[in-house]
Amino acid sequence: METPTANPAPESKGPMIGVIIIILILVLGSLYALSKNRTGSTINDNGQAATSTQPESIDDIEADLQTSNFNDIESDFADIESELNVQ
Repeated sequence: METPTANPAPESKGPMIGVIIIILILVLGSLYALSKNRTGSTINDNGQAATSTQPESIDDIEADLQTSNFNDIESDFADIESELNVQ
């Protein structure tokens, strides 16, 4: 008596292609993020790219603190809290 041979169902390649595409996107995104991190570019208050390769000294940080305006910080926090309570 002969045993019937089962024909295996053809497998779909869609999920495998999807996984490969996702992995490629993740790898490319990681490479892009690493390349941007190496250049040291940041966005300053004017919205322009600024590069800083040397760390700031304590005098620079203190000068920045002296020029910062913290007078309206309480009202800013109140505005944020009211916006959060509305939602």
